[in-house]
Amino acid sequence: MKKAQDICRLAAIIAICVIFRVYVRVLPNVQILTPMVVYYAIKRKMCEANIISTLVLIISDFLISPDFWIILQILSYFVVIIFAYTFNKFANKNSYYISLIMFLSGFVYGFFITILQSLLLTGLNNFCVLYLSSLPFDLYHGLGNLFIYFFIIRNIKNYII
Repeated sequence: MKKAQDICRLAAIIAICVIFRVYVRVLPNVQILTPMVVYYAIKRKMCEANIISTLVLIISDFLISPDFWIILQILSYFVVIIFAYTFNKFANKNSYYISLIMFLSGFVYGFFITILQSLLLTGLNNFCVLYLSSLPFDLYHGLGNLFIYFFIIRNIKNYII
């Protein structure tokens, strides 16, 4: 019974994240996927967080517009999951650390996807310019993660864990 409950929970979270990602994409860098994946990496298992991020990205990409950036996004979310999982010992002690990890995960995602984009498009010569131009969006991503964590995930955490 435990496996069926886990599968149903993951399916519901994936559905919520896909719907949110498709219909709230007008707000730049405010998505429920990153805080959900970070929270799952901290409180549950790293493989479950990776399953959620990969399936949400693939499904929503087909609904929005399929392109090759999906591979870069999957790799970037994997780095965010590793980042969150690395600091889960601190996060279990205090919700302040969870908030800090939520905020910093926006910058981790932005830094790593900028590295991948610069390697793919221009080479590492223009990495500094690309990264400096992405810092405002990374800040919005981090603040959006905090907003979603405080107002959505903390209220539904008993249902998702």
